[in-house]
Amino acid sequence: MTDEQIIADVRDSMDALEDVDGTGDSFGAFMVKCSSERIQQRSEVNRANALAGHEKHGHEIRKVQPPRLPTTEELYDFCAEKHLDDALGREWLEITLSRGGKTREGMTIMNWKGAVTNYVAARLKTLSKGQQMNNY
Repeated sequence: MTDEQIIADVRDSMDALEDVDGTGDSFGAFMVKCSSERIQQRSEVNRANALAGHEKHGHEIRKVQPPRLPTTEELYDFCAEKHLDDALGREWLEITLSRGGKTREGMTIMNWKGAVTNYVAARLKTLSKGQQMNNY
């Protein structure tokens, strides 16, 4: 069973418990309601405890920074530092900007340095295969 099937099955079971007598006042509906409330309260308590623990130990609570794409200068500096092809790095940046900072699969690029390195390596591999084919 997939996760979606399990979730659908649980929802169907909850709906059946709530509607046993048609009013939603059955014992099953009461149990579902109590369980849902307890889960909600527990998650709020856990979150509050986690925040209090961080503040108590002097840790600042950081907000998640959205991923950022490099400027052309940062890209060129990184390519020079890692001995990567600047033209392929620029090609990666243009493609990525045209996709809105996302991969082919639509996932947001979180680590642009790794993405550039992988892209350049893959392109060099395909380019070298193309040259080998032309030599025959």
